[in-house]
Amino acid sequence: MSETTESLNRRRFSVSREYLFWLVLVVAVVARLVTQNWDAGVNATPHPDERQVATVSHDLDGWFADPGFFAYGSLHFNAIRAIRAGLMMPDHWGAFVRAGRVVSLFASLGALVLGWWMARRGWGRRTALLGLALAALVPLDIQLSHYGTVEAHHALWVMAALAAAFQLTRRPHPVWAIASGAAMGASLAVKISSLGLLAPLAVALAVVALSRHQRHVPLFASLATFAGLVAFWVGQPWAWTDGRPPLVALSCSLVAVALSLVWQRLPGPARIAGLFATWMLLCVAALAVLGTFVAGDGALGGLGRAVSGLDTAANTAFLAGIGEQVRMVMGDADLPYVRIYAGTPKVLYPAAQLVLWGVGPALFVATLWGAWLGLTTLVHRRLRRPFRDVNSGEVLLVLLLAWLVPMTLRLATLQVKYLRYWEPLVVPAALLAAWGLLRLRTPWRRRAIAASLMIASVWGVAYLWAFVDDHPHAVAEQWLETVVDRAPAVAWEHWDEHIGGIGDPAVNLELASYELPDTEAKVEDLVSTLAEADWVVLTSHRVRRTVLANPDRYPRAGRLYTLLLTGQAGFEIATTAARAPRLAGLWAPVQLADESFVNYDFPRVVVLRRVAEVDVADLVARTARPLPGLEPMTPDRLDRITLAGVPVLEGRPDGVRQVMD
Repeated sequence: MSETTESLNRRRFSVSREYLFWLVLVVAVVARLVTQNWDAGVNATPHPDERQVATVSHDLDGWFADPGFFAYGSLHFNAIRAIRAGLMMPDHWGAFVRAGRVVSLFASLGALVLGWWMARRGWGRRTALLGLALAALVPLDIQLSHYGTVEAHHALWVMAALAAAFQLTRRPHPVWAIASGAAMGASLAVKISSLGLLAPLAVALAVVALSRHQRHVPLFASLATFAGLVAFWVGQPWAWTDGRPPLVALSCSLVAVALSLVWQRLPGPARIAGLFATWMLLCVAALAVLGTFVAGDGALGGLGRAVSGLDTAANTAFLAGIGEQVRMVMGDADLPYVRIYAGTPKVLYPAAQLVLWGVGPALFVATLWGAWLGLTTLVHRRLRRPFRDVNSGEVLLVLLLAWLVPMTLRLATLQVKYLRYWEPLVVPAALLAAWGLLRLRTPWRRRAIAASLMIASVWGVAYLWAFVDDHPHAVAEQWLETVVDRAPAVAWEHWDEHIGGIGDPAVNLELASYELPDTEAKVEDLVSTLAEADWVVLTSHRVRRTVLANPDRYPRAGRLYTLLLTGQAGFEIATTAARAPRLAGLWAPVQLADESFVNYDFPRVVVLRRVAEVDVADLVARTARPLPGLEPMTPDRLDRITLAGVPVLEGRPDGVRQVMD
């Protein structure tokens, strides 16, 4: 009787966990669905990368057409085109924006489910459910699920590659080798930073080599190489000249597959020769790819010259696009929109941004704990049993660490520190955090899990609550349409967003504040523009934040912004429009967040009106000398000084806000 009761209790507990899985998944789906229309009321998406992706996707003429743009992979553009066609959306630009958001939505959810599946197979239902719950309301993941940009799609293929590599270690079979290589190739065809997946794939092959299936390692490596090359070429054909396939690399890997199928049947010395030939062919395939994309510029010296002509030549436009991105993140390319990172400390800046905005303190700390515990546990166990009793849980731990640790070190030390770069690490980090929390000692375990879930929920709900308000651009546009007609001249910042329908369309006044060098002639142009304007509309703090963060490069433009916002340039601040994560009436100071996190969802619009004539000569002269009491001036301090007490516009509250806010 007691055994029957215990069996029933276990069955009920199992069923309740299944219900919890579906409940958490529904929460994740709803959290991502409700923000899909995050820019409602804005004529065109205020995200420049989303506009670029939609434009390239719209202009593509077929799967293998040249996109002419290589910062992102062509597989993302073609996925958007396929979704638009599959959902029978009209063939116009706005439909491609919506299709891109659908791709990101399903990619985000797919990555969550793959992470849950991996944790369930490796660590059990409790860890899988906790990992899913920790990842369900991560602000960064929710944000990137409603942009039609590449990050969520990239994260999906990363998780697919990790899941396939994990399954290869659990069920060594050619299908999983093909899946591992294909997922990695597809991930590279979305974003080239997926090269870090080579480490988990190598770990998976090493685990197979230590098992009774070690004789299949050459076959698995050959299949993964061939599948990866095919997937990358299909997804990003114009990485090569005229979209031609890399025939040498493909042929070598395919012959290696054939050899690996027969070498075990060969007698004595022939078997060794066959095995050696298989690995040599894979090396030639690797050298051919290396010669295509790396060695051609002479970076590898004599070896580079030797292998540079082995295969189809790389598309020079592709190399230029990827090279520009690499130089940008390393700080070698002086692009206006990344000058904001001047002086930001490596490691500390991304850590602070992740804690405060990206993932929240609970997931951040729990991930660090999980990584430390995982590394020490693995070292301790392997010192005692170097190559014995390797179970699925340990393999999953090694795979996740092989992806997370090198990528974390790389991202934390980049010069350009966009928060969105961390998206492919969110779900693996949540899994590692869940594993670490469930291995705390009993007195602390429940408290730590409860606290982590509560804090993660607070961060997620506070982020979602911001979207009860209309987008600041839409709110500002509604106000401006009632106050400013089409007669007055309105000045905007170059490199930032414009709000449509405001001011005289025949008068184009732009403040080219980003331009260098910061000379007197440049300042005269800026001040002359102000003298012509009746209104100045700053649609975010992107430009002035960059200018004020670089006083050595923008000394005069920085002083001009200070004079403008403090009312000493003939203008006064009329109003602002903003929204921010909030809960229980407490607003988060989101303007301190990374520019890639704040300036699309939460831009603060500042509207200034002219109240006096602008003396061009006097104002130009004032920018040439220090401003007593106003220098040095950080962007955040300037906002605190000048925006305190300024009325904030609010959109019309809907029913939810009237009841709950």
